[in-house]
Amino acid sequence: MTYTTHDEKQIYYETFGNPEHPAVLMLHGIGADGGMFFPQIDAFREAGWFIVVPDLRGHGRSSRTYYLDIADWIYDILELLDTIGILTCSVIGVGIGGVIALELAAAHKDRLTSVVICDSFGEISSPGEHMIARAQIGGFRMLHHLPTKTAARAVSSIYRGISKEAEAYFKETALQADFRQFSRARRAVSKTDVLTRISSLTLPMLVVVGTRIKILVSAGKKILRSAEGARIVTIPGALYPSNITAPEAFNTAVLTFLSSR
Repeated sequence: MTYTTHDEKQIYYETFGNPEHPAVLMLHGIGADGGMFFPQIDAFREAGWFIVVPDLRGHGRSSRTYYLDIADWIYDILELLDTIGILTCSVIGVGIGGVIALELAAAHKDRLTSVVICDSFGEISSPGEHMIARAQIGGFRMLHHLPTKTAARAVSSIYRGISKEAEAYFKETALQADFRQFSRARRAVSKTDVLTRISSLTLPMLVVVGTRIKILVSAGKKILRSAEGARIVTIPGALYPSNITAPEAFNTAVLTFLSSR
C-alpha cells in the first residue's frame, strides 16, 4: 500500500495482524526497507500486535528525494498513522529508525505508548562517532559508482559466516538500492542531538544492542543515561542489525518489554 505525503511523495507501507489490536510501528535501518523486520512479523502478530511497517522516504519502494531531513521522516510517520487511523502506538526503531523513533518521542510523545531503540544512537559527539559517520557517507557514495552486483556482494559480505539471513536480505535489497539516498540519509541523522530532549520523557523505553559493535554499545548506554527509567538489553555476539542476526533474543526481549506495559 502507498499514501501521498504533504509534499507529494509516495510512501510504501505494509500492515500485519488485526487492526483492533494494539499497534506497533517498526522503523528500519539505513540501506534497508520494511522487509528487514521479516523475523518479527509472525512472532509479533501471534503475540497480539497490529504491525505497521513503512519503507522510509528514500528507501525501498518509497519515493526518492534529493534532500533528506529528520523532520521529513517525522511528518511522514505522523501522516501514516493518521492515514491508518492510529492515535497511539509503540515504536521500534533499528539504526536510523532508532534515531527517528527518538526524535518522534521527543516531539510527539502523545502519539506513543512505548519506545524500543535497537543498535542506534542519539547524538554524534565523539571523534570515533564522527569518523564512522564520515566513513559511511563516503562508503555509500563509493558503492553508488560500483556495478550493481559488485556493490551487492560488498554489502552482503559483511554477514558471511555470521548470519545467512542477513547476508541474503542485504544482498537482495542492495540490488535495488540507490546508494546516493543512503548517503543523504546518513548525513541527515548525523545531525541529531536528541539526548537532551528525551531526559524528561516518561515513556517506557527499552534499548536493545548487539555487543559485536562496541561503539553501538556505547551509544546505547548514552541513550540509557539520558532517558529516565529506560532499560537496556545487550545481545552477546550479535552484529547490527540485531533483529536479523539474533532474532530469537531480540523478539523475546522486545515482546517481554511490550507485554509489561
